[in-house]
Amino acid sequence: MVQKKNKKNIYTILLNSFLKNGKKQLFKKLIDNLFLNLSKNYKISSSNLLRYIFKSLYSLVEIKKVKIHRRVHMVPFSIKKNRRYYLIIKWLKKSLLEDKRHVSFHEKLKVEIIKILFNKKLSKALQFKSLNSSQAFLNRSNIHYRW
Repeated sequence: MVQKKNKKNIYTILLNSFLKNGKKQLFKKLIDNLFLNLSKNYKISSSNLLRYIFKSLYSLVEIKKVKIHRRVHMVPFSIKKNRRYYLIIKWLKKSLLEDKRHVSFHEKLKVEIIKILFNKKLSKALQFKSLNSSQAFLNRSNIHYRW
């Protein structure tokens, strides 16, 4: 018998990552309404909207600290698909936590998604991605410390 790989789609990854414990159906309803409203307002299907968000935050490298002979080197590593998805969610969460406005999570996520779609320079999540990419580029001379 051939085992089927459990392929998670982007929607379930997003849904499961933001919900630690609690009512999953309530959170699913909030996310569905958010993407439905955004898709109506901007005339983009919700699946394409989600795909575009993940595509714009997708990164191929990550910086890790490697300690060699009492010195710490920042080394760029290529990363696998699951780690890339984790970083996307991490940058989204971090951008929502840094938003100090006193509004709901739903509203903060909506504003961040709109910034990712249209105001690329104002989006915190895209700033985290560009910071990661620039650090990888600056530390490319340390690649030989990977192994």
